[in-house]
Amino acid sequence: MAAHRTTTSLSRTAIASPSRTAWVRKTLLSLAACGALAGCATVDIDEKVFLKPDQRPPAAETLGAGYVLENVSVPQADGAVSRGVYFHSPQSIATVLYFGGSSFRLDREGLPVITGLAKAGADVMVFDYRGYGRSDGAPTAALVRSDAQAVFQFARARARRPLVVYGLSMGSFVAASVAETQPVDGLVLEGAATSAEALVGNMFPWYAKLVVRPRVTPEIAAIDNVKALRNYGGPLLMLGGENDELMPPSMQRSLFEQAPSVNKDIRLFPGYGHKGLIESPEFPAVLKAFLAGKVGPKGE
Repeated sequence: MAAHRTTTSLSRTAIASPSRTAWVRKTLLSLAACGALAGCATVDIDEKVFLKPDQRPPAAETLGAGYVLENVSVPQADGAVSRGVYFHSPQSIATVLYFGGSSFRLDREGLPVITGLAKAGADVMVFDYRGYGRSDGAPTAALVRSDAQAVFQFARARARRPLVVYGLSMGSFVAASVAETQPVDGLVLEGAATSAEALVGNMFPWYAKLVVRPRVTPEIAAIDNVKALRNYGGPLLMLGGENDELMPPSMQRSLFEQAPSVNKDIRLFPGYGHKGLIESPEFPAVLKAFLAGKVGPKGE
C-alpha cells in the first residue's frame, strides 16, 4: 500500500486558542496515529509558535465611552507596594476588580482582560500580585490573599459603581477569599476549583497516582473555595470552558451547587478550555447581563 503524507500546521491561531495545550497534544496524538496507519505525518511549525509578544494594557481611548487610565498603587503592611491600573468611564455600570491566574502579569496579558471587561460596560481595576510584574515583594499564598484585602479596600474607596470581584483560576481563590470577608457587590469566578487540594489532585492522571501520591502543605490545604463561599451570599456568576481539563466542568458545577447564594448563575462555554473566555464573542453580553441584572446600580 502506498504511503500517504499527512500535513498540518501549528499556527498562531491554534497555539493561541483557549485550549492550546490540549489542542496541540491531541493534534500530535492524532497525527501519530495517522502516521502509524498511513506511513508518514508532517507537522509544519512556524515562528509564531515560539514568538509570543506581551499584550500590554490598551490605550484608554481605544476602549471608547470616555475611558481614562490611572496608574494606581497600594502600600502593603510590610512595605511592599501593589501596583496596577484603573480604567474608568462615566458610562460604566459597575467596577470590576480583577485577579488573574498564577502566571498573570499585567504587562503580558492585560490587553485582552481589560478590553473584554470594558466591552461589558465595566470600569476595570487590575493589579499585579506581589513579586509579579510591577509589584514589589516576594509572594506567598498568605501574603497574596492579605494583599488582596488591602487592594479591595482601595478599590472600594475609589469605585463609583457597584464593586464586583472577579477571579480566574488561581485568582478565583483570591477573589473568593475577598468575598468571604469584605462587602463585595458581586463575585465572578472563572475556571474555579473547589479547593487547591482538589486542583492538585486533578493535575495528576490516574496512572501517575499508582506510583505517586501528591501531598499538599498545610498552607495549600487551607485554600478552599467551598469554605470561602459559605460566608458569601451575594450575586455569583461562574464561568468555565466545557473543554477545561485543569478545572473540569464537573468540579465547577460542584462548587456552584455548594455555593449558598440564591442569586447565582453558571455558564460553560463550548469549545473553550481553561483560559480565553474573556476573548470570546459571547463573553461581554454574559458579563454585562450579570452586572446590570443581578448586581444592579449603586446609589449615587
